[in-house]
Amino acid sequence: MNSDYETACENDRILKATLRGKQIIMYIYLAAVVIGVILFGVRTIGGESHAVIIMLLIWACGSIANLFDSTSMIRRFLGYIGNGLGKAINSHSIPMFIGSILGLALGTVVSIFIMGIASPILIIAYLIGILKVKKQIAENNEILKGFQAVNSQK
Repeated sequence: MNSDYETACENDRILKATLRGKQIIMYIYLAAVVIGVILFGVRTIGGESHAVIIMLLIWACGSIANLFDSTSMIRRFLGYIGNGLGKAINSHSIPMFIGSILGLALGTVVSIFIMGIASPILIIAYLIGILKVKKQIAENNEILKGFQAVNSQK
């Protein structure tokens, strides 16, 4: 029983750390999207023709935060792009080591821009993830309360 309580306490710690990480990444995305939209508005009013590109570059900068999420499917996507580009580069009589590094670098850049373009969608995905983790925390808290109730009766 003590082991179950310790497991629930450890789950609580892990879930709260996961929640904080997801919230930080979502806030970075949100800030980048808001700043990008504001700059788009200002630059469009100023008559600049590259306003959309500037907005997407700001969004791409915000998407770099996603690379720090160990549970991110985007990180796996980055790996697939890097591997594919590395194989394509290696097929052109370039040493394998250099091809792999170039593939990873190009894969990272491509993935960051794809994530930048998808920032509004990714904000929603992170919000859903945050809600799921909060639900897990609530369920784990019920388990902890059950252990505390049993221990207080003893």
